[in-house]
Amino acid sequence: MFTRTKLLAAVMLGVLPLISHSVATSPVPRAGVWALAPGLPAPDLGPAALTCTSSTFCLATDAYVRTPAGWAPPNGLIGEVWRGHRWYPTNSVPLHGPGAAPVTFLGCITDTDCVGMTSGAYSSHWDGSTWSPFSHVEKSSMANIYAFSCNTHFCLAEDGSTGAALVFNGRAWSEPAAISKVLDNYAGALSCPRLAAECVLTSSTGNTAVVDRGAVVKKAHLTGEFMAGETYAFSCGSPSSCFIGGYVKGKASYWTWDGQRWSAPQPEIIGGIRPYTPGVVSCANTTFCGMFTIPQGWSVFDGRKWPTDRLDPKFVATSVNALSCPAPDFCMAIAVRDRVTGIWTWRD
Repeated sequence: MFTRTKLLAAVMLGVLPLISHSVATSPVPRAGVWALAPGLPAPDLGPAALTCTSSTFCLATDAYVRTPAGWAPPNGLIGEVWRGHRWYPTNSVPLHGPGAAPVTFLGCITDTDCVGMTSGAYSSHWDGSTWSPFSHVEKSSMANIYAFSCNTHFCLAEDGSTGAALVFNGRAWSEPAAISKVLDNYAGALSCPRLAAECVLTSSTGNTAVVDRGAVVKKAHLTGEFMAGETYAFSCGSPSSCFIGGYVKGKASYWTWDGQRWSAPQPEIIGGIRPYTPGVVSCANTTFCGMFTIPQGWSVFDGRKWPTDRLDPKFVATSVNALSCPAPDFCMAIAVRDRVTGIWTWRD
């Protein structure tokens, strides 16, 4: 569940599901350990997109490369693959011409069926060993992919300029399907819960749609007065358990979705502590998600609450570009810590 704004921001603000207001009252497991993942060829690359399907498989792509003239975006795909104990480089795929840009969206249906996409709707496919040459999946010159996410059934991309949804079924991309009339605003957020057969989309005004693999709207709950400010974090543990975080009149807030309606805005309370506000978040299911809060401290959701004794102020990142938690005991994050940009692993 990624948006272009989040991927290109210095501090990525991301995603998660249903939150409770209560504070921990009983012991919970330890907060886990973060460590720099071995094998990444830093500091010559700047990873920015990340996706994991398990603790033994992840993909990452780089938004910047170091050149004699300084840092610059690559024209095409430069990536790495995680095989359970270290990162390995993958083949590079050049992209020239008007669509030249780094791959800032990643998602996988399976370990051998993944997609990397640029904001201009150029796509490359991973077959388990090799990235394919790019193809232009939306012919419109106005194409501007704003959000992208995959589950185990399909991948869905949202075009922020045309209000269209595109579906990748593991073999080919669909023709654009209009969703603008439902969302009323193209620039929103998108989350495809890993084990579900549906995705959830929201507009910047909070209009919400649940779509299936054909991008057909199944539900649309238009809330009207949902947002009074900019939104950042969005993720769903299931189509009926979503979270969105943002700001209302300069104050951090969050809302929860139960499959029927959004809650009223809630204050920024995580584990009973302020000013922890939702930042980059990823959920493995409805009973586990990990989150970097602002400031960039680490916390985990136990299915009922964000307990105080699972906050981990020891791992504080200057910025976090991406986070992926495919399982309750494993997460990956692209983060800057102690002036080191790298990919970090969390194991519980």
